[in-house]
This record gives sequence, structure tokens and C-alpha cells, in this order.
Amino acid sequence: MNVRPLTIALFFFIQLQAAAQAPPLQKSDFALGGISQGMDSSTVRRTLGRPDSIDVDDNPFDTGAKLVTWRYRSLTVEFFSTDHVVGVGTTDRAIASPRGLRVGDSVTRLKQLYGEPTGSYEDVVDYEDPQSALHVLRVTIRNGRVAEIYLGSILD
Repeated sequence: MNVRPLTIALFFFIQLQAAAQAPPLQKSDFALGGISQGMDSSTVRRTLGRPDSIDVDDNPFDTGAKLVTWRYRSLTVEFFSTDHVVGVGTTDRAIASPRGLRVGDSVTRLKQLYGEPTGSYEDVVDYEDPQSALHVLRVTIRNGRVAEIYLGSILD
């Protein structure tokens, strides 16, 4: 009996089982680089310092409301129209999600950590929070690798 094919088959079976059993998103999943959803702007500033830049745009879905983004070298922090973090993203390999996902990881690793996505389009896959379809882990994939990670609320 050849043990090598059996070992390879067992490895792939374990990988498929891990992907199928990944738990749904939880509140603790919505954090990156020490910044978590709901954190107020003064805490973000104490944690990360002054942002490198701040973008303020009109919210196309809410007349008079603003979309506020603080940009740091390793992170972007979204506030929308509030003083509290609604999302955080990164393109920096040094920053890991609470489950250990990093920019540069393979799609296989993404599925090991989070299971099958709940939606996808073009080069983006989403994992929806079971409590809200507009609360997601959004991952941009390029050439089979994670290129960007965003955890938080999205506009629709």
C-alpha cells in the first residue's frame, strides 16, 4: 500500500472540513491593527496617532451626511457620519485579521479561516455577518491572493 497518496488525500479532506466548519462572523471579528468597530475617534487617535490624511465625501445614500475616512500607512479607518469606527481596512501584510488572515494569503487560507463566501463579484468576496447583510468581511483577491481586507459596514 502506498502511504503517500493516502496522506495527500487525508490532508485535502482536513482542509475541506476546516473550510466547511469555519464559524460565522462574530463581533470580535470586526477589528484590524488594534482598531475595532464602534471605537470612538479619540481612541483611534490615541492608538494610531494623527492620520496621514483625512478624506471627507458626501454620502450618496444620505443627503447631508458625510463619509469620513482616516488614512494611515497600514490602515484605513471609516467613520461614515459618526464619531465611531464603522469599518477598518488594510493592504499591509503586517496586519492580520482576528482569525489570522493577511494580505498575500491564498484563497485556500481565506476559506480555511472563514469558510465559503456569502457573495462575490469581480475580484471581491464577501462574508456577511449573520445579523446584518451590510456588515461584512470584504476581501479583494488578485492573482489568487488576498490583496485587501475590509471589516465593517458597507453602503447600499
